[in-house]
Amino acid sequence: MEKGLSRFEGLKLFNEDKSSYIKTVEGAGAYYEAIKYLKNLRPMKPFEWSDELAKAAQDHVTDCSINGIISS
Repeated sequence: MEKGLSRFEGLKLFNEDKSSYIKTVEGAGAYYEAIKYLKNLRPMKPFEWSDELAKAAQDHVTDCSINGIISS
């Protein structure tokens, strides 16, 4: 996230090659706030693979495909 700070121009956050951007509501201030918050978190233990969760995710994707469900 710290690298992203240099890509702000006002409220616009440009991609790395400056070919496009998104217009933000809060600008770099939100990035600064998020960085500060994240630096104060205690590290979590690494995630572990879950066969049960993978199966549930696959079932969900299959259900969405069969029923034509698209969401964003």
